[in-house]
Amino acid sequence: MAPLYTFFVALQDIEDSMGHTQFLPYTHTPDAHLLWNAAAKSGQLKERFISLQPAMQSALLTGDASVFDSRLLHCGCANESQKTRVLFYVTLSRDAEWPLPGGLHGSNSIRAEDLRRWKLPDLLALQEEAVLVG
Repeated sequence: MAPLYTFFVALQDIEDSMGHTQFLPYTHTPDAHLLWNAAAKSGQLKERFISLQPAMQSALLTGDASVFDSRLLHCGCANESQKTRVLFYVTLSRDAEWPLPGGLHGSNSIRAEDLRRWKLPDLLALQEEAVLVG
């Protein structure tokens, strides 16, 4: 499977209490995903798996972006504030058959009506049209 380039853009400052995105380096491999899928069947095993991995957290301010291969295991930490955490994100891939079914590699984060609807040239054309009209 080709990389899934995901861009998270902060639409506000993400304060520590709002929960940052946590990335688990080197977990973009099939072996790491097998371990994750096995551990995810139990909340206790899932937490243990996460705690044993080296982790990096984003600390995005308004307009900052993080770019990563979405096959890398990642999650949003708990938002313990009263504020809503708002990020814009988009994922690009050269594979026409992405995402995989059953929640693998982000397929559960795409609305069914948008699946395979947009391609980068379409979005660029919309942007050009908006500039001409705007």
